[in-house]
Amino acid sequence: DMDARQVSENWEFYFANVNDNLASIFVDVGIHDSKLDADRPWLLWVWVDLNSPREDGLTKPEEFETLCQIEDCLDETLKTAVDGICVG
Repeated sequence: DMDARQVSENWEFYFANVNDNLASIFVDVGIHDSKLDADRPWLLWVWVDLNSPREDGLTKPEEFETLCQIEDCLDETLKTAVDGICVG
């Protein structure tokens, strides 16, 4: 088994309906096989509203870089503030 503190190299991208809206999901499916980690009993959901979504509700190219910066900031904050890991 993989150490529960490690993010895997097995990530998948898919589309799904979230709250009746189209969403793009990028998730670490390899983390599923890791051991439960009693030091991380919480799940954090983060919602980011797009300033100018496409007609289908997904990201336009001009907002993609900003979303990547938000993700990087969240990853770093989770690591330093609560020793958390991002898996999706």
